[in-house]
Amino acid sequence: MRVLHTAGGHKDEVRSVRCVSGDDRLLISTSSDHTAIVWQINEEIGPQVKCILSGHSAAVSVACALKRREGDLLVATTSNDQDVRIWTVNTESYGSDF
Repeated sequence: MRVLHTAGGHKDEVRSVRCVSGDDRLLISTSSDHTAIVWQINEEIGPQVKCILSGHSAAVSVACALKRREGDLLVATTSNDQDVRIWTVNTESYGSDF
């Protein structure tokens, strides 16, 4: 086993990283910086930030995401602010490489 790439996008401790169900090129990470980030894996240059989800008032502890048939992502995040947020990420707004 070896590290292929590292990525910087969060401004504080990363809390979790999960694969996006339905698309093995996408990951979602959560952080103490109150955000979740959707990443696209590029095998040549590594993970690229595609979308930053902000709105929680405390550390985001975990997220899960599902790529729907329509092409958009359905994301659920939970935070130490005791909120669960459901997000829809329109992948068309990020171009055809999303």
